[in-house]
Amino acid sequence: MSVRAAKYQDIYRIVELMADAHARSRDADITTFDPIEAKQLLMRCIQRHRHMNYMGTLVMVSESKGVVEGFVIGILDLVYPCLKELKVTDLLFIFSKRASSRDAERIVVKLIEWGRSNPKVIKVLLGVTDDLIDWKRVGNLYKMAGLEQCGGLYRMDITHAEQQTARAS
Repeated sequence: MSVRAAKYQDIYRIVELMADAHARSRDADITTFDPIEAKQLLMRCIQRHRHMNYMGTLVMVSESKGVVEGFVIGILDLVYPCLKELKVTDLLFIFSKRASSRDAERIVVKLIEWGRSNPKVIKVLLGVTDDLIDWKRVGNLYKMAGLEQCGGLYRMDITHAEQQTARAS
């Protein structure tokens, strides 16, 4: 197992991981995965890998025996609108069931190190939901890396009967 920067040739495998995660998500029946948009997103993010300004990214993969089994897209975002300071946050953090939990730890450390290396960054803010994973387990991973819980998320699903009917046909 190893953690390394993503390469353009990893895109197809990462898209497979994204599609699989979507299929397992609680929103799979009401949302549509778009592999073309996924490829475009990955192209843009890999292109901005290690940029140190707003919307810069860090794209890391977990690889085992030459196969990518997990990835993260970290992104530099404004702490709040109209402020100059930045935060590191995750856009996507997805691992297959075969991925190494140690690689997940290494990737979180890489995100934190990336933020610490940038004088514009004042915080790391990583989120978890129950859309796909055991959020408590990931929360424990974040706590072990030195992050502390700061609030919560609240959800309301909105269903549109006509959209569900259209997707079903």
